[in-house]
Amino acid sequence: MHYVYTDEAGTSDPEQVSVVVGIVVASAERKEAAERAVRGAHSTVPPHYRDNFVFHASSIRNDKKYREQWSRDDRTQLLHTMMVIPSVVGLTIAWAAVRRSTLAPSPNPMVSKAHQHHVMAFLACIAEADRYVRTSAGLDQRATIIAENAPKMYALLSNGLKAMIAKPLVLKNNSGVEVVELKIERMEDKITFEPKHASPIMQIADACAFGLRRFFEGQSEGDEFATSILSPMIDLATYRNAIGSIFGGALPFEPMTFGTKAAPCSPR
Repeated sequence: MHYVYTDEAGTSDPEQVSVVVGIVVASAERKEAAERAVRGAHSTVPPHYRDNFVFHASSIRNDKKYREQWSRDDRTQLLHTMMVIPSVVGLTIAWAAVRRSTLAPSPNPMVSKAHQHHVMAFLACIAEADRYVRTSAGLDQRATIIAENAPKMYALLSNGLKAMIAKPLVLKNNSGVEVVELKIERMEDKITFEPKHASPIMQIADACAFGLRRFFEGQSEGDEFATSILSPMIDLATYRNAIGSIFGGALPFEPMTFGTKAAPCSPR
């Protein structure tokens, strides 16, 4: 059984890109290695912040409570340390992004555009993880999805997953020509929702989603974050220039290679 730990960034209306990252864990050994790496990263947090500390990239970057007694450089280094964990311990990163300006508003007036895009990015990310499992794991391998405990999204994510398992999503270009079919075949149809403090690997997904959102929005340090996440071997322009409504990919890493054996899929 594989496990896909997901988290998201850019889920409020003012933000221009919604990103969901899934960290795919294929074995108990790699799960333990990743959790050790997260504990090691947490050990760099100043002692006076460690009680009840939960990693949240946006808070570490922006919260006023951290600024006075924790330097910006040290906080940024912690973000990079979390972002490189997949390439160090040998995990697969699946990701998808939705540009806020390119999709029509939700037909359901009860669902905000930001929530709609969160769901679309989530399903596209899971489709990328599913594609990785289909092409790289055994025929009998399946995967379970673990998502952050966000009650407002329970029904939207769960219903969307079941709908896409039943019927793949066909993406078309502006001319109406089919570009790609996103399908989910190997995922269990029930999502496990967990609080972020209970899931070290979800915290890795949080860091990567934060970094990729800044990259796709062209914000400061976005390139540096993307390099840590996608490895120095990747041509960032390939990803920066992805202009579709929904785009994503999957990067499998081998342990301790920091990208030297990465086999990136072309961005959708």
